[in-house]
Amino acid sequence: MVGEAWSVISGSGNFFGDATNPQVVVRVGDSNSQGIVEISDIIFSTVGPTPGAIVVEWNIRQPDGVPGGAGTWDTHIRLGGALGTNLQAQQCPSSGGGGINNCYAAFLALHITPSATAYLEGMWAWLADHDLDGGSQLSLYSGRGILSESAGPVWMIGTGKRWF
Repeated sequence: MVGEAWSVISGSGNFFGDATNPQVVVRVGDSNSQGIVEISDIIFSTVGPTPGAIVVEWNIRQPDGVPGGAGTWDTHIRLGGALGTNLQAQQCPSSGGGGINNCYAAFLALHITPSATAYLEGMWAWLADHDLDGGSQLSLYSGRGILSESAGPVWMIGTGKRWF
């Protein structure tokens, strides 16, 4: 799956509104699945508030003998701070005046499940601290960034998370 000009896949709505019952926005493979997956140049996001969103759940395991057969390249998880997210300075100013409930971007950005393997190159998970379209500071909230429960292997090359 290849994006063009940074294609954005977003989760929004009441389905992702309950932090006590989190739901997956994008599921990569079913539980215990095995195969080849290549994702590049895509942004995964939410249109908030979405306190119950698990933005990406990575379940797939690379085929035996194919190291890095399940991976992403230059793929990002961007939460808030961009037009259309409803999580910008107007809704969630740095003063905290937007409130926690209205400015909750996600429950979890990336979950790598126990049976999964992953090759992540150039992946950035970012809970916005400022507007990309104006530079103003924000106050956004998320429960956590990256959770890897994988027995491995998991390669994270040039991968990072910020502000979780």
